Amino acid sequence: MDINEMLTHLINYHRSLVELLKSDEINTRDTMEIVRHINVVHEKISILLGLEGEK
Repeated sequence: MDINEMLTHLINYHRSLVELLKSDEINTRDTMEIVRHINVVHEKISILLGLEGEK
């Protein structure tokens, strides 16, 4: 998997997490866990964009 494929996968996962966060059916604990995952995904996207920029 190249960097663009990884970025696409992470961006799609990020979108899914944001949509899940908008759901009315999640509790506070789940919300905190989703936000934590979003932050990790955001960090990984930033790293990959940095690597892509170095090319």
